[in-house]
Order: sequence, then C-alpha cells, then structure tokens
Amino acid sequence: MKRPIHSKLMNKLLKVHVPLLRPVKRFNDIRIALNGIFGPLPNPEKWVFIIGCGNSGTTLLHDFLATCPQIGSMPWEGQFFTNQLKKYKRCGQRRIWATAPEYRRMDETGTYKSDPIKLKRQWGVKYNDPTKPILLEKSPSSTLRVRWLQANF
Repeated sequence: MKRPIHSKLMNKLLKVHVPLLRPVKRFNDIRIALNGIFGPLPNPEKWVFIIGCGNSGTTLLHDFLATCPQIGSMPWEGQFFTNQLKKYKRCGQRRIWATAPEYRRMDETGTYKSDPIKLKRQWGVKYNDPTKPILLEKSPSSTLRVRWLQANF
C-alpha cells in the first residue's frame, strides 16, 4: 500500500525538526528540576485534586472551579509540570494510564520515591496564584495516586 504524500512529508519534517527539539526538552527538564529546589512552596488551607477517567469531564470541572476567586489553578495537568510523578510516556503509552497500573501506582508506603516538597515547589511556579486558600490540581492519572496524595497533601 502506498503511503499518502502528507505522511511522507511529515516524516521528512520530523527527521529535520526532532533533533532541534532535543535541547528544548533538556532545558525544560533542567527548569523543572530547578523549580523543585527554588520554586515557591505553596501552603494552602486545602488542596483539591480532580481525578477521573480521560474524556469524562474533568477538564470542564477544573475550568469551572478555576473561575472561583478563592481557588488557584494551573493552566494544564500538574503531571506535566513535575519530574516527581511517573508519566505515561515512560512506559510507552501516552493516554492509556489504566493499562499498566503497576507502573504508575503510588501509595503511602513510598515504594516510588517522590519528594512532595519538590512536587509542591514545581507546581507552585505554575499556579496562577499559589497564595490562594485552595489550590486545584487535575490529572486523570492521579486516580492511581490517591493514597499517596492523601498521605502527602
């Protein structure tokens, strides 16, 4: 079967641009690591975590709650702004977090070493106002981290 012309063109563009993006990715990794050390440490009265399956309305709920003046929020899912949580891509899947739960599951026993202080500092940089009394985080994959989140937040 012959591949469409746009597929061939896309492959050529990716071969040229992907190597150019590698330094940007490394810079983002360095920036995230530095935020974990020097970022502001939020200390809200309450942390609110929105969890649920993908495409189940979690973003809509997040956006609705984020309009409240007492709630601080991040522009995107918190898992993308930290190196302290396991990510989809590390096990070869982008969105299907439920297919490898043993890889991403985190509980209060601490078998996966994450530093909650670094995590809070990394998120503190991304909150629109980390001094608000309620801070909101939404990541569907946090369904597998509920026990860890309860123990550390």
